[in-house]
This record gives sequence, structure tokens and C-alpha cells, in this order.
Amino acid sequence: MLVSVKEFGSERQKTFTETLELAAANDLFEGTEFKASSPFKVNAVMTRIDRTFRVLVSIRGDVQFECGRCLEQVSEPVDVDTEWVLMSRSDWVDRYEDGDEEVELNEEDLDISFYSGDDIDLSELIREAIMLELPTHPICQVDTAACDAAYQSNVGEKALKENEEAEVDLRWGPLKDIKLKN
Repeated sequence: MLVSVKEFGSERQKTFTETLELAAANDLFEGTEFKASSPFKVNAVMTRIDRTFRVLVSIRGDVQFECGRCLEQVSEPVDVDTEWVLMSRSDWVDRYEDGDEEVELNEEDLDISFYSGDDIDLSELIREAIMLELPTHPICQVDTAACDAAYQSNVGEKALKENEEAEVDLRWGPLKDIKLKN
């Protein structure tokens, strides 16, 4: 989502709406185990104060992932409401980096993101907001009984019993093969 600072003119506040179709939404999840299962709707209200912007964002969509327990594909809604402060990098330099004096940052300063030029690209901030809402270990949240049944059929009781008897963790199997080759 690219916003031009020049679009504001003399206006102090603007509202933007964009729908990220599946291809664009999936670009947000590149390099992760997640993928978009519906278009993402992004609503942003930007308020300008000089060359600093306060951005209120609402993001809605659905993601699909493999359950870490039963290995089934699961689709979950993503519902993000967040706020950002965007400051012109040149304003920051003018205010804080022109002297030899140390600048002490307070907690609010840590929440500031920067933009350069006349265009503000919100894509990376949108991606970050979505990724922070997603689980670090995705599992089925809705129906645990179905997850248990799928776990039994996908992983299998026999494989579990063999691993417990051999005290082998499946994740270490490739390292064991390397050791045996030498």
C-alpha cells in the first residue's frame, strides 16, 4: 500500500482502503509456512502533523497453515487493529542528529517508523502487524477432538510407539543418517 504525501495537500486527515488479492496477500507471507486463503482488506486513517503521520490500521483476512500437531491444513481469521507513527527521516536528522549531543529516547520514540521521500510504503508495516498476530506454533484451535483423530491417523500409533521404544526423536533422524555414513 503506497501513499503519497503530496495527496494530502492542505488536508490533515485521509482515509485509505485497499484490498490485497490472494497473490499480493501471499507476497506478505513469503518465507513463512502461512499463506493467504482469502483477500486481505486494509483500512487506514492517516492524520498528518507537519511531516509526521499517525496511522490507524485495520487488517482483515484469512490465513491457511499446517497444524503442528495433526498436520492437517487449517484456515484461521486474521483481525488486526494497530497504530503507527511515521516520521520523515529528514525531520529526524534535522531535529536529533545535527549536534554532538546525545539524544535520550523515551518509550514513545521506540514506536516510530521512518519514511523517506514523498511516498510512504505501508507494505512492510502491514506484514509486520499480521505476522505478530499469527501463532508461533500453529495448531488447530477450533476442534481438538478432530485434531486428535487426525493426529492418530497422520502420525500413527505404530510410529509413535516405535519412536518411544527406540527413544528417537524424528527431528534428529537426518543427523543419525549422516553419522552412519561416516
